[in-house]
Amino acid sequence: MSFAERCGLHSRERQAACEQLLRQVEASGIELIRLGWCDLHGVVRGKTIVTSQLRSALANGIGMVSTLLLKDSSDRTAFKVFEPGIEETLPGFAGASNFTLMPDPASWHVLPWTEKTGWLQCQPFTACLGASCRWIHAMCCSKP
Repeated sequence: MSFAERCGLHSRERQAACEQLLRQVEASGIELIRLGWCDLHGVVRGKTIVTSQLRSALANGIGMVSTLLLKDSSDRTAFKVFEPGIEETLPGFAGASNFTLMPDPASWHVLPWTEKTGWLQCQPFTACLGASCRWIHAMCCSKP
């Protein structure tokens, strides 16, 4: 079962969009895909993958270290993820655990300023804990 299925992101519509995107990327000769997401300060962060990783990224996402989400606006780590008690303050972030970037196939763009490169917007999710996954922005920005 894919990460998208475990987290309730999988649908017939999303699957069709993923398949269409895979065909389009193959036909266009794209070689690199930039996966972009915004941190809690609105700073665009990213990771680049090769085209052969796209199918897997659409189904299972791409792992990233969670400390990228815990930076202040000057790019310094604002939370001490190795300190005792951090799990109560920031569930899912203790020990700099990974999170998963899930690409949105509907956000696909070919970048006009660089050759053979495309871009997908992603949403960051915590690892699935049982049957639930949490969208990180909603988790960090919601008030108890």
